Amino acid sequence: MFLLEGCGGAKVWITRMGGYEPASGLAYRRILSENRGFYQSLASLSPHWGGVRVPLAAEPDYSLPPRPLGLDWGSAVLGRFGIPYANSAEEASVTVLSEDAARLSDEELRAILARNAILDGRAALILTAHGFGDLCGVEATEWSGPVASFETLEDGSRINTKINAVLLRPLSPAAKVKSRLWHRSAALADDADEVAPGSVFFANELGGRVFTFAAKLPDHMGLDVFDVYNERRKRQFIKAIRLVLGADFAYYPGDAEVLFRDGITDNGERILAFLSTTLDPIDEITLHLPDVPHSVKRLMPDGTWSSVAFHAEEDGEVVFETEAKTFHVVVLRLLA
Repeated sequence: MFLLEGCGGAKVWITRMGGYEPASGLAYRRILSENRGFYQSLASLSPHWGGVRVPLAAEPDYSLPPRPLGLDWGSAVLGRFGIPYANSAEEASVTVLSEDAARLSDEELRAILARNAILDGRAALILTAHGFGDLCGVEATEWSGPVASFETLEDGSRINTKINAVLLRPLSPAAKVKSRLWHRSAALADDADEVAPGSVFFANELGGRVFTFAAKLPDHMGLDVFDVYNERRKRQFIKAIRLVLGADFAYYPGDAEVLFRDGITDNGERILAFLSTTLDPIDEITLHLPDVPHSVKRLMPDGTWSSVAFHAEEDGEVVFETEAKTFHVVVLRLLA
């Protein structure tokens, strides 16, 4: 994956330092040797990655000791859900913000809100503190009052876990509530009272479209991961991206934990990278694609490209008849 990000090489210890232990790293050296052509071809591709933008500050932070980078959507959500993204300081169609918003200048934040943005509860608090509530359509404060027991979504489904959220207050009639948070007196109680918006969509005066989630992205593997890492939340994220983008996009629709990238090379070829981090091998790769390709080839270990059979199904899903082993990157070249 480092080669796909444009890194030309790395210093890697493939044995145990200076000691002579020839059995150490045999499998690692074998894999490096068997896939030498694969790595060389990857280094020559250098695609420009599209998808959702996880922002990098225009000015690097050289403070010592270094400040924490802050939680971001790429590592916390998108890189697990198979939603394509790119870390970039350049403008993009959709930018996602979480705790990493604190590293950006007010000028950078305003530029993001003037386009299309998706915020979690942590980002909403930061933007409120910077005076950007009017561009987000909401004011965010730390949660107070009865706990949010569950969240109801627009399609009638619900996320039945305690929601680790901030309190969103819409600031305009144009701010549209897209999901709602509820409190119930006990886990099995029939009673439930609506307590706050779960998410809000707003088109601001600068022309930007902003979708704000009350839920905070999880910053550790505690119980709050269950209100984010589930199929219903993933569908909600995908709908939110479509809404602010105003168009469809490519993503992995399944439930496995997958890192997925979608890019274009300098000569116009479309490259997809698919990395499964789930423990079970994936026999066939299913992707949602707005356009069905004419032909598909997979990059092989020796650096050559081999044709892959595929077929289109309903709802824009395309099934590629090729396997994805755990932690083995699958690189596909799509021809229109």
